[in-house]
Amino acid sequence: MIQINLIPDVKQEFLKAEKARRMAISFSIIVILAAVGLAVLLGVLWGIQSVRGALVQDGIKKEYATLSQVTDVNDLVTIQNQLAHVDAIHQDKARDSRIFTILQAINPGGRNSVLFSNIKLLPEDTAISLEGTAQNGYAAVELLKKTIANTNLEYTVDGETKSEPIADSVEVGESSLGEDGSGRVVLRFTLSFVYNKQLFSSSVDTMKIVRPQGSFDLTDSRLRVPDSLFTNTAKDTENEQ
Repeated sequence: MIQINLIPDVKQEFLKAEKARRMAISFSIIVILAAVGLAVLLGVLWGIQSVRGALVQDGIKKEYATLSQVTDVNDLVTIQNQLAHVDAIHQDKARDSRIFTILQAINPGGRNSVLFSNIKLLPEDTAISLEGTAQNGYAAVELLKKTIANTNLEYTVDGETKSEPIADSVEVGESSLGEDGSGRVVLRFTLSFVYNKQLFSSSVDTMKIVRPQGSFDLTDSRLRVPDSLFTNTAKDTENEQ
């Protein structure tokens, strides 16, 4: 069978070009419609945001006007903010009451026992400064220094028991002779040391101080203040210039 193409090549090229033109126009219309739709959507969103912003601003102005009529509102807001941080402050505060058990633990005891007349806890320097009297003189003060240097702190963190020295840099300061309340001649001394930060940490509830002569429980529920640790400041002796 023989077919004869009666459409010239020029006509075929024209039809192809016409088809391509129609496709391009259709695609352009679709793109334009999409762009218009997107612009309309953005306009609607902008309008919604504007209205919402206006409503929020109006609500803020109304609430501010209401609060402005409350007496001492600034004090109330400050107190409320402070109350919100009470729990965090409670967790971070130091357990300063442990110092009494610490003093009991480091006291050599016996004939070398010392009495404290002034105690200073210096958290900014992580230090403790002590003033006291020793009836057995320099020997008792030297034993006190050695006891502090050889005493450890045992505590448990995450199931692991740790042992660390309770102090570092133990230094004996000025010393002189004086008379206590009963008229006995005693040695007045000053002593300071840098303490282990865990001693007063509120994050550790159970711990104990271990020294060569025994151990002392630092659990807060068992803390007590022994009266035998303290005395009044000794007076100068009569023959002291």
